[in-house]
Amino acid sequence: MSERFGPYELRGLLGRGGMGEVHRAVDTRKDRGDVALKRLPAGLADDADFQRRFLREAELAARLRDPHVIPIHDYGAIDGRPYLDMRLVEGVSVADHLARHGPLRPARAVAVLAQVAGALDAAHADGLVHRDVKPSNVLFQRVGDDPDGRADFVYLIDFGIAANLLTGSRSASAVTGTAAYMAPERFAAGGDHRVDVYALGCVLHELLTGRPPFTGDFVQLMAAHHHAPRPRPSALRAEVPRALDDVVAVATATDPGRRYGSAGALAAAAARALEAPAPVPAPAPAPWSAPPHAPSWSPPGPGRAHSPWAPPPPDRGPRRRRAFLVAGAALTLVAVLVALVALWPRSAARLDASALDTIMSPDGRLLWLADTDGEIEVLDTETLGSVGTIPLGDRPGFATGGGLALAPDGRTVYAAHGARGGGGDGTVVVIDAGTRTVLRRVPLDGIVYAIATAPVGDVVVVSTSTDRGGRIARIDPVTGAVTTVADVGRAPSTLAVRRDGRVVHGLDRGALVGHDLATGAASPRVPYGVGDALDRLTLSPDGRHAYVSPWRGSTVQEIDLATAAVSRSLAPAPPGARGFRVGAVAATPDGRLLYGAYLRSEADGSTGVGVLDVASGALVRSLDVREPGSLTLSPDGRRLWVTSPFDLRPVDL
Repeated sequence: MSERFGPYELRGLLGRGGMGEVHRAVDTRKDRGDVALKRLPAGLADDADFQRRFLREAELAARLRDPHVIPIHDYGAIDGRPYLDMRLVEGVSVADHLARHGPLRPARAVAVLAQVAGALDAAHADGLVHRDVKPSNVLFQRVGDDPDGRADFVYLIDFGIAANLLTGSRSASAVTGTAAYMAPERFAAGGDHRVDVYALGCVLHELLTGRPPFTGDFVQLMAAHHHAPRPRPSALRAEVPRALDDVVAVATATDPGRRYGSAGALAAAAARALEAPAPVPAPAPAPWSAPPHAPSWSPPGPGRAHSPWAPPPPDRGPRRRRAFLVAGAALTLVAVLVALVALWPRSAARLDASALDTIMSPDGRLLWLADTDGEIEVLDTETLGSVGTIPLGDRPGFATGGGLALAPDGRTVYAAHGARGGGGDGTVVVIDAGTRTVLRRVPLDGIVYAIATAPVGDVVVVSTSTDRGGRIARIDPVTGAVTTVADVGRAPSTLAVRRDGRVVHGLDRGALVGHDLATGAASPRVPYGVGDALDRLTLSPDGRHAYVSPWRGSTVQEIDLATAAVSRSLAPAPPGARGFRVGAVAATPDGRLLYGAYLRSEADGSTGVGVLDVASGALVRSLDVREPGSLTLSPDGRRLWVTSPFDLRPVDL
C-alpha cells in the first residue's frame, strides 16, 4: 500500500537506520521514474538537533560530484519533516555481498577499494570527512563476473556523521561511528581526513578476508585499535599477496602521520602490491605459515584461544630436542622432583649456543633468542620446541644485553648484528615477526652497541660507536632511513625509550644519560656507581623510574627520572648471600614487582633471581636459579623466562 509524502508517492520501504528510513518513491511532479527518498523517522521529526543533522547530511552529500557518490536530486522538509531525494540504486551492500559469497579475489578487492578511495578523495578535497567508512556503507550497483573487478561499480553512501574540516562543524557527536573501523584518535574525539584512510584500510582487510581486522565489544575494539598487532590478511588467506599486508599495516598505523596521506595513495599502493614479487623467506629448518583463523584480538591475559600468533607444532630438528620428565624413579627422587616442578613447571630447552638476549611476542606464544652463533632461534613457549631459525649474517657479532627489540604492535623484530666481536660496521636486521623473513638490512657506521623501541609508537633507536666517537641514531621503521639524534663521546651500552617515545635513556660508564629524540638535547647525567659495558637497564611501566643493574655491583639502582637522582638501592639477593654481582633486571607489566638476577662472582656465592616489591623495596621471594642470564616476563606477568648457559627455563609465578 502506497503512502503520500508531499508530492512523493512512497511505494515500499528499502531500509531503515538510526538517522532515517529510505523508501522507493515517485515524484508525481516529474516524469523521471523511481527515486530513493530518505526521510527522518517520525519519532525524531520534532527533534531540532536531529533535523539539523539530517539536513546537514543532505547539504554535504549534495555538494559532492564524484561518480561513486550517489547523486542528490533535491532536499528540504515537508510538513516539518526533513527528506533527501536521490538516485535509486538497485544494489546490495558490500557487507551483504561478503556475507553471502565470502571474500573477494585480491585484484577485485583492490578495484573496489580504488572506487571508494576516489569518492573519499573528492569528499576530502571539499573539506568533508566521512567518519563511517565500512562495508555496509559501500553499495554494489553492478556486480561483475570477472575476477579483476573491472565490471563492478560501487557507491559510497551515508554521510550522516560527516565532519566539515573547513568550518570545524560535525553532523554528530565526535565519537559516533562504528567501532570496528574507527581510527585510534576517533575514540578521543580527534582526527582529520586520515581517519577515513584508516577505516578504508580496515575495509580492505575485510574485502580480502571476509572479516574486520578486530572484533569484540566497544572497550576491546578501542584497545585493539590502539595496541593490537596490525592485521595481516595473508595470514587468513594464502592467495592474498604478502605485499598487501604492508599496505594494510600502513593504512591502519596507530600514528596518523605513518598512514598514507590520502585514500588515493592507499589505493595506488594496493595496486602496486598486486604486482610485487613474493618475498623470499629466510632459511629455516621447518617453515610454517600463520594459522588460517581470524585474528580476534583480546587484551593480554592468561587465555590464548584467540591469538593470531599461535605457532604450529615445533620443529624436531637437530638444533633442539624436547626435554622429558623422568618417571618411575625411587620415592626419594619423586619428592625431589615434586619440589623442582613447583619451581620449574616445564622442562628446560637445551640451547646449542649461549643466549645473549630474548624478547617475547605480545601474546606470549613465541620467544625470540639471539645467540652467540649470530642466529635468532624462535621457540614455542608451550612446547619449548623450535619453530624456526633466522641466520643474521656471516659475522657472529651480536650486541649483548640489548641487541633484540620488538615493535609495539608485535609485527616486526629488530636485531643488532655485526656488533661487538664481529668486526667491521654493524647492521640492523629487520624481520617480519609473522613470517620470520628478513625484510631489510640497515647498514650502520660503526659497531652496534644496543637497539630499543618505544612501548607505543613507531620509534626505533640504535647506539653505535666508531673511532670518531659514539652516536645515538633513529631508524625509520618503514624506509630504514637512519637519522642521527645525538653525537656522544661514548656509545651507550644499553638503551630504553620512554613510553611516550620522546626520550631515549642509555648507560655510559656508570651514569644514566638521556636524549630528546626530537631535538637531541641531553638530560642531566645521573651517576649510579661502578658500571661497565654489561650493565642492564629497564624502565618502569609508568615511565617514572629507571632500574639499572651494574654488572660489578650488588644492588639494583632505582633512578627517579623526574628528579634525575638515584632514589633507592634494591638488593635482589637474600640476606647472607656473598660474592655475587647483579645481572639482568625486569619489571612486571603492572609495575608492582621487580626481578633481579644475581650471579656468582669470584667467591663461592649464591645464584638466583630475587623478587622485589617495588612499593616497599623489600625482597619478597628468592628463586633458586642456576647462573641466570637474561630475564623475560610473559605479557600477563605470570611466567618468567630465564636463560642460563645453553638452556632456557620457564618459572611459573
